[in-house]
Formats: sequence, structure tokens, C-alpha cells
Amino acid sequence: MELSASNFLSGIVNCLKAIKLKKICFFFGKHAFGFVLSIILLELILGGVIFYRYAFLAEEAEPEIGSNHLKFKESVYRGILKEWEQREVKFQESFEQNLQSPF
Repeated sequence: MELSASNFLSGIVNCLKAIKLKKICFFFGKHAFGFVLSIILLELILGGVIFYRYAFLAEEAEPEIGSNHLKFKESVYRGILKEWEQREVKFQESFEQNLQSPF
């Protein structure tokens, strides 16, 4: 039994008209090789489109140089350093305490 493209497509259309999951599953099970080949072809096409978009087009496009410059906020940095120093002091104090054994 030879599987042609028209028979394959007509089989898909007939199964989709029925809208029954059981019939769709049996169809894909019966024509598993064609189904797997069509999925592989779809993946290759999608992968090619994504590669073209993010590899070739990204190299050709010039990046825009914006006027947004990062500004270092000295006050925020000092606040973080102060918080770290307070935590370090608390951490060192915890070693100096004599804790009673819970046993």
C-alpha cells in the first residue's frame, strides 16, 4: 500500500472533520512515519526561520547608541555598605555569645 500526499492530506481532513480524539489518534498511529516526517520538517523550517532572524538579521542591524547613561548613586551605595557592616557586626557578636546546650 503506497502512501501518496493526496491520500495523506485527505485522511487528515477527514479525521479533523470528525473531531473525535480516538479517530485522530488512530490515524496518526496508522501513519506514524508520515506524521514524524512532517513534524521534523516543521521543526527544521521553524529552526531555520529563528536562526535567520536572530543570526543573520542581528549581524546586519546596527545597534542604536542611546543617550541613556548609567549613573552611580553614591548615597544608595553607602546605605548598602552600612547595612552590610551592621550585619557583619551582628554575625561576629553571635560567635561571642555563650549559648546553653539544648540537651
